[in-house]
Amino acid sequence: MTIRDFASTLAGRAFSGPVADALAQRGDILRLSERANEAVIAPRDPGRLDGVIRLALATRMARLVRADAAAASYRDRLMAVRPSARMLAIADGAPPDDAFLSLIVAYADLVTQTPRLATRKHVVTLQKAGMTDTEIVQLAELIACVNYQTRLGLGLAALQETQ
Repeated sequence: MTIRDFASTLAGRAFSGPVADALAQRGDILRLSERANEAVIAPRDPGRLDGVIRLALATRMARLVRADAAAASYRDRLMAVRPSARMLAIADGAPPDDAFLSLIVAYADLVTQTPRLATRKHVVTLQKAGMTDTEIVQLAELIACVNYQTRLGLGLAALQETQ
């Protein structure tokens, strides 16, 4: 995928004029963003946060911030791995039906919607539920990366509209 394609996927539109020029000049940042996205969605050692869970969470987070193009892109990738009905429901906003997924989804929803309310208490809750420090870091990386990229796409789309 080209950098311009990556940005267009995030924003749900093609770019022209000054925004396209800025993207061309800052391609290094977009290239690194694309690599970060791949690293958190499909890491070499995903642990219990497998690719299906990661794509379901990414879809859900993008939907929560109304980043429709990014949500559709993540959902397409999720569909390609043939998720269970349970994972599709999570991606589409339904509450999970087990304790482990409920904690993960609640934390992702909290940080996505109201990051200022996330505290150490929430991390301790994840630890008490049996998540390892590595899993918590992986979850935090996923949440941070998806939220950064969805907001980047929304920002680029808004810039394009002002031209």
